[in-house]
Amino acid sequence: MQTINEKAYRQRWTALAFICLALLAVSFNETTINVALPSIAKDMQASSSDLMWVVNAYIIVFASLLLPMGSSGDRYGRKLFLVIGLALLSITSALACYSGSIEALIAMRGLMGIASAMIMPSTLSILSATFTDKKERSQAIAIWAATLGLGAVGTVLGGWVLENFSSTSVFFVNVPLAIIAIIGGYFFISNSKDEHAPSIDLPGVALSIIGMVALAFGIINAGEIGWSDPVVIKSLGSAIVFLAAFCYWESRTKNPMLPLSLFKNRSFSLSTMAIVIDVFTLAGVSFFFPQFIQTVLGYSAFQSGLAILPLSAVVVICSTLSAKLVGRWGVKKVIVCALMSSTIGLLFMIATFGVDTSYLVLLISLIFMGMGSGILTAPATDSAMSTVPISKAGVGSATNNAVISLGGALGVAVLGSVMNSNYISELHKYADLHLLPLDVYNTIKSGVVGAHQFAAYITHPQLQSQFIIYVNQAFVSGMKSALLVDAALVFLTAIAIYRLLPDMSQMAKKDGEDSIRREVVTPQQSGTQ
Repeated sequence: MQTINEKAYRQRWTALAFICLALLAVSFNETTINVALPSIAKDMQASSSDLMWVVNAYIIVFASLLLPMGSSGDRYGRKLFLVIGLALLSITSALACYSGSIEALIAMRGLMGIASAMIMPSTLSILSATFTDKKERSQAIAIWAATLGLGAVGTVLGGWVLENFSSTSVFFVNVPLAIIAIIGGYFFISNSKDEHAPSIDLPGVALSIIGMVALAFGIINAGEIGWSDPVVIKSLGSAIVFLAAFCYWESRTKNPMLPLSLFKNRSFSLSTMAIVIDVFTLAGVSFFFPQFIQTVLGYSAFQSGLAILPLSAVVVICSTLSAKLVGRWGVKKVIVCALMSSTIGLLFMIATFGVDTSYLVLLISLIFMGMGSGILTAPATDSAMSTVPISKAGVGSATNNAVISLGGALGVAVLGSVMNSNYISELHKYADLHLLPLDVYNTIKSGVVGAHQFAAYITHPQLQSQFIIYVNQAFVSGMKSALLVDAALVFLTAIAIYRLLPDMSQMAKKDGEDSIRREVVTPQQSGTQ
């Protein structure tokens, strides 16, 4: 009779399929919302700030709870948390379809963040526990990373749903994926946990959540009311205090939620930083690109999803090739080249971007960014996770994902704020707008979608055309400012990786494998006991 370890080993690739399906449900939850934002803005009269909260309510809760959920999965069972998270995601996604207001939708998005925080660290920690062979685990992580890239397919499905149903119906896309993953995971995924996992760090959870919410609130509102506004200053000041207190507490407590010692290893900290800036870029661009292509270029929601699909295809293809590139050139060179590819894509978009830019020109930029993201994710994730002992896989995975999710939240908040601030600044040059009633002016100022809604009420064809051209130019100006900030950050990160990531990063991976072998009984060994 075979042992549990032998069974897990034999079913490892089937288990990976359902792990990836669970990951795809989370990824669809993050991508379908982007293509739905313009429709949500129209149907619910939502401002640009409201749209940022629709995105960030999910990301903030997700990022804040990843660490406690990861450590809880280590303690009580990773498969258990995966299944519960999938069930919660399917329920909250179904409820979100019936949201009657922007406030209700934001609340549902927050609940989805709880579900995804249970799922995401479970997928990577189960993968790390299942694939103990170095070569196989690298291949499995490459497939895991490619699955993240497939999330962009959700924009196509979401676009089709939007053309046939209501703006909130896109959330139903997650439901069948989650249900199938629950059934398959129950039969093929083996449970694992850390028998000596510490108790949950409740003070750390509270401090991190308060700090994250204050940070996002301050940055999002800065784009609308200005960085010098007292509300923004107080919010950002509170964020600094609470996040500093969080770091202090984590460095002193016996059982930290965020093991700061992980960041002493350059392979972990610098690889994670590279993924953070990549997610920062994709989250920011994905936030305003659908608004541009639907509102300014006039694409339908379905066409918008198809327009983003090549980005997903490039990410998937490059993810599958990343392991070979690392084998030939090493982790350091591959990560630097990936970041430079993203930089080229951003700079090309800045140089060619305009209100009448064709999609084919934008496609070149998307291909370069897709190449960068696809090549980077798998080797950087593998480099980071290889330094974490298998008994702490949940905490290590959650730490990696929490910091990455913070990058996603900041990408939407910072780049969205820069874009919105510049958009409003350009609108101020249009002197006639100040003559409009305050509520009308606020609608125009809320974002390009609101401005186009107002344009529909302008009866004079020439004035309507001039107004649309002006607001489109203001929106494009805001996007170019955000892209310039992003390009600078990506380039500086590439320089930092080149200068600071050790050439012996592969040695760090070997050391991580040695620690795994010391802690885990291999399937062959278990069969002899």
